[in-house]
Amino acid sequence: MTNGVITPFSQRNSQISLLGLFTKIWQSNLTLCNLL
Repeated sequence: MTNGVITPFSQRNSQISLLGLFTKIWQSNLTLCNLL
């Protein structure tokens, strides 16, 4: 039962971290374009 509760939370956390990583890369790309 604990697995069923933990799994969706861990999936959501991984999605959030992936989204954060994507936004960081996107922002760094924007700053690179601005510098150029």
